[in-house]
Amino acid sequence: MKKGETYVLKTLVDKDYKNDDPFIEKIYTSFKVNDSVPSRTLFENKLRFFEEDLFSEHDSIRNSAIKSFDNLTIEKEDFPKLKEILENEPQAEDYFRVRQEKQEIQKAIKNASDEEWEEKQEHSQENTTNKKQNNDNENHAVRKAKKL
Repeated sequence: MKKGETYVLKTLVDKDYKNDDPFIEKIYTSFKVNDSVPSRTLFENKLRFFEEDLFSEHDSIRNSAIKSFDNLTIEKEDFPKLKEILENEPQAEDYFRVRQEKQEIQKAIKNASDEEWEEKQEHSQENTTNKKQNNDNENHAVRKAKKL
């Protein structure tokens, strides 16, 4: 972390990696942060950076922006800009549609699971009530037989 920015370098290596790949080692030991990068605060509204990335000419940057949407803090005053973004970027609209459909599916699964659980609970309670009635009937029959 430098000047409020976080830099993360990641690479996949074998689990028994022994720091023996010259290319990887050079990247990790020579990485330096460019001091001319403007610093940002954690509390700064990042919607304009999101928008810049979303309309980038590079697919990888656009996809990264779309995937990072959940990390944005959206303020009330951002809604008109978000509406404009959705109207002008079909890929963003597709992402939100897919995301909404996924949430609806997850909600339906949860509701179905909740209903199944409730049904099992009701069935279990019915069984408990039936067993209790059967035991009461048996006890009553035993008491009656003893009186005879």
